[in-house]
Amino acid sequence: MRIGIGISLNSNAREAALAAVGQARQAVSEPTLAVVFGSIRLQQDQVYAGLLEAGLDPLILFGGSSYAEISPAGVTYKSIAVLLVELPEATIRTVSVPLQDDPQTMSRVLLDALDDWQPDVNCLNVGLLLSEMSAGRANEMLASLRQRLSQLAVFGGMSCGNYDLGMSHPEFWTNYQYCSGALQLEETAGPRTTVKTPVKIDHQAGCMTFYPVENLQGRRVYLIQANRKSLIAGTLVAKSCLCSIATMTS
Repeated sequence: MRIGIGISLNSNAREAALAAVGQARQAVSEPTLAVVFGSIRLQQDQVYAGLLEAGLDPLILFGGSSYAEISPAGVTYKSIAVLLVELPEATIRTVSVPLQDDPQTMSRVLLDALDDWQPDVNCLNVGLLLSEMSAGRANEMLASLRQRLSQLAVFGGMSCGNYDLGMSHPEFWTNYQYCSGALQLEETAGPRTTVKTPVKIDHQAGCMTFYPVENLQGRRVYLIQANRKSLIAGTLVAKSCLCSIATMTS
């Protein structure tokens, strides 16, 4: 096994991709797998074009847009990080499937896309998983995958949008993935109207108390809970409380 790492801070997305791949190729000339993270602040179609121009096979390319990049150079922004891996005897399979709300369905769709693939008991089996911003059920999806593929070690993360823009900006939710031989645009549905309202949640009683700072009568709004819990997971808890309130009052 051999690895090569390249990093570029060039503000020109295409040139940055060419430079990062060039650095990594100094150690690995014939990669079996290419893992790439490109800053969301760079023009993503130019990033992808540069990766292909550098000679990377799109079928071995895996990665996506990122908020920050980590490499031997440290944590960098507005950069492209490339990891090339040479595994002469390894078998690489890549698939891309639409994100599903239900974690059980998500794992089933993902495994169906892999068709007849089964882990090799005589080898180390590793799965790289890249998801867009999900519905807050990533751990449940991974648990479902482990039930079906207990011998598969899973590593990965989520492709990112430009979070500096704030949640009310449409580009906040737009992210990109490099997978299955294509640049894929992912647009997670985000809030169009956000009302910041202080709330108190009683988890034991399953209820929520609102302290509105403006009149919400007749308006359709999106509820966002931000505390020590992750944003989306916290919102799901708040949603379940609202559903309980609606059931009790209907």
